[in-house]
Amino acid sequence: MEASVLQIFRYLLLDWHRFNHHKNLWILRNRKQFSQVADKMLRAGKRTDFENVPFHDLSFTVFDLETTGFFPKIGDEVISIGAVKINLNHISFPEQFYEVVRPVKMPSKQIRELTGLSASQIKSGKPFPSAMLNFLDFSRHTILVAHPASFDVHFLYELAKRWGLPPYLPRAVDSYELANYIFPGEKNSLDQLILKLEVENKLRHHALNDAFMTAEIFSKLMDELKNRGIHTLKEYKEARAHKK
Repeated sequence: MEASVLQIFRYLLLDWHRFNHHKNLWILRNRKQFSQVADKMLRAGKRTDFENVPFHDLSFTVFDLETTGFFPKIGDEVISIGAVKINLNHISFPEQFYEVVRPVKMPSKQIRELTGLSASQIKSGKPFPSAMLNFLDFSRHTILVAHPASFDVHFLYELAKRWGLPPYLPRAVDSYELANYIFPGEKNSLDQLILKLEVENKLRHHALNDAFMTAEIFSKLMDELKNRGIHTLKEYKEARAHKK
């Protein structure tokens, strides 16, 4: 999917200036909090070696974003973050996280209807750096999981970059790629996997609901990895490379 020429021009002529004015004003008024989130993003990028740790000894933060669109480089923003913290032993879990995020530009009526978020709820949300600070605290010392991580993690990376924050480079597992490994040649969208793996179908396009369903799917996919004798991220990567 590619952005239209109209979207690009609108961003360059209007939205870029609006965003940067809002960003600079917010940072000026919230320097301490901005420094806190920048520091924690740098720490998140310092990767602990999880490659050889057995899956059952790891904790995962399975998360989902709702956004104003698909193109963070040209103005789209996060409007909600939902996350569930799990381990595969199911000990003292899950913990959950949900935050509505106030974008600089109000999302379209279509997006509000899709996500079930009203204009007043969005206006009452936290600015992105504040929401990100809370998410970093919640997901600390865990591996992120998203479906697909290539969208959600990348979106956070690009939006953080627009805010002038350090690169967001957390350790992450893409549950879509994992599903493609286990079910090659099949449609492995979230909706397809909900049906295939008989996951309770909660209301879609709510970030926390989607995170819960992704977490259940991820747990079942990881059980299948263990059934195949794959018990660490290193073994999973080697198996994927061998299969190509």
